[in-house]
Amino acid sequence: MTDKIIQIMPAPKNLFAIYKNDNQEIESPIICLALTSDGNVLSMDMGTDGWIDDAASPSNFLRIERRGNDGP
Repeated sequence: MTDKIIQIMPAPKNLFAIYKNDNQEIESPIICLALTSDGNVLSMDMGTDGWIDDAASPSNFLRIERRGNDGP
């Protein structure tokens, strides 16, 4: 990632990053959204190692899913 993150905000509780691992799909909750200096919005998740990163950056990233309803 080369753009500077200028703002973060909590993500809705029902967003998940989906990855392919050994022919299985695994999921990771999106914990925040990050606005970059060039106007992009990144979906950020946290790995098992505690690092927070752009969910779409790993090569095994498949998609973002929204599940259910998180609002009133």
